[in-house]
Amino acid sequence: MFYCPADSAVQFAVPTETAGSEDECLLACAAMDNTGDDSAMSGASLQCRIYHVMAGVQISIAADDESGVVEHCPHAGFSSDSGVCGSPCENLCQFHETVCGDQPNFLSQADCVNVCDSFEAGVLDETSGNTVACRLYHVQVAAKSDTEEERIAHCGHSNNDGGEVCGTICDAYCGLQFAFCPDNFANLAECMQTCGNYSTNATLGATGGDSVQCRLYHVLVAANSATADDIAAHCSHSDATGSDVCVVPSTNVDTSDAGTDGTDGTDGTDGTDGTDGTDASEPDDSSDFSVSLICSFVLFAFALMI
Repeated sequence: MFYCPADSAVQFAVPTETAGSEDECLLACAAMDNTGDDSAMSGASLQCRIYHVMAGVQISIAADDESGVVEHCPHAGFSSDSGVCGSPCENLCQFHETVCGDQPNFLSQADCVNVCDSFEAGVLDETSGNTVACRLYHVQVAAKSDTEEERIAHCGHSNNDGGEVCGTICDAYCGLQFAFCPDNFANLAECMQTCGNYSTNATLGATGGDSVQCRLYHVLVAANSATADDIAAHCSHSDATGSDVCVVPSTNVDTSDAGTDGTDGTDGTDGTDGTDGTDASEPDDSSDFSVSLICSFVLFAFALMI
């Protein structure tokens, strides 16, 4: 009987805390990148994981021992902690775009990988702390969630700000400051103290206004800017002063041209609402069926090991 051991990261066949049941495994499997080459032995794709599942089974059967699954199962896990089927950051960002793409998050998948590399690695399957491992755990839980409320909650925890679970927003902000805008603060303690005084009364992704969310947005843009001028500009927007961007909006109103109010004109008749466009054709479900078939095949492969 050959199977992926429980200590080899998060496996398809092992009901660890993250992998969950077979049904939950299928949900997470369907969220993986399914565009890899069928013979792929590396890269953050479903095909790479299938290759290592089958290689482990075949080697162990031929050798009549567990050498194959011990070697290859770590590559086949959701997180691929071994770094063969994608790095932890590649897997985090691929899952995040697929599962949490409709939520406020990293600017893009490529930006996510760049920013992710500045987080501490952490320990596989840890559920809190400003680390890659914590975010990867929660995005995988989001992938197998069976309710929208649960999905949204865990997507938030896996986000760039940590969702107050994978670190606080100030943990994320100050970590990114020293990674990408190191001249804004003298040390981490100064940054954390200053951040604690920022307003949090804004939404994630705010581009203006005196808030920590605005400053976090601009340090993320700085992290992914291609020119020195852009980096300097966005780093300045993210510092303690806000540099005329992350500041309280001006309330001054120019009244020099104000004359005596005239009689209000009659409101014009509202235009006729345009006819709603014809709904686009329903998308082809064949790709979803293909992924489900592949994921079912993976589970069947593991059944052969038992």
